[in-house]
Amino acid sequence: MGLADHITVHSQTGDTVEHAAEAVGCSPAEIAKSLTFLVDGKPVMLVMAGDTRVNSSKFKAYFHQKPSMVPYEQVGELIGHQPGAVCPFAIREDVTVYGILTMIGAMATGFLIVKFKMKNVLGSVYGIRVLISLFMLLFPKGFAFAIIITGFLGITGDSTVPPTAGLITKQFGAFFSSWLGGGCFTTYGNYTLPWVVNTVLCLIASVASFSIKEETV
Repeated sequence: MGLADHITVHSQTGDTVEHAAEAVGCSPAEIAKSLTFLVDGKPVMLVMAGDTRVNSSKFKAYFHQKPSMVPYEQVGELIGHQPGAVCPFAIREDVTVYGILTMIGAMATGFLIVKFKMKNVLGSVYGIRVLISLFMLLFPKGFAFAIIITGFLGITGDSTVPPTAGLITKQFGAFFSSWLGGGCFTTYGNYTLPWVVNTVLCLIASVASFSIKEETV
């Protein structure tokens, strides 16, 4: 789309149009803002210029109900990130590649749990995640490093879904980890603590998975 690939990190929060405009030094009209509404219980995101307002009449005519914005505290639960966290459009190509790799990883483990013991597949995936976390914490970050790590994160990102899809705790853990990671970044300004916690939990999960006693039916 002709967008620059350079990413600039600002200390100023971007949780509001005014803050985002102040951070990059432009007017609110030049900021693209996204608003999340609930329509029939499902989140709907509208993207518009920063200085515009939602036309309630047009909204009601299109969706057949009055606009009802998602409360701030529910945004992360519904769409996976907090306000001001990511751009809702013009996703870079490398993010698309990451998404494809998560699907490949999920399909691969779905195949492997048919051929091998589920506990061994699950334990191996968590073991790989431990190594990824250690690399993230201990090694210098460069472009090649980021590409390789992103690839492994993509492959293992959803690879535990097939063997744990029936567990309610899996869904709770996915939400809690997203919320905790955002909270740590807001408090400390980095993701070091979440990566340390991730390393410890994945190590415990790997050992626990390999320790499962499977009974032959």
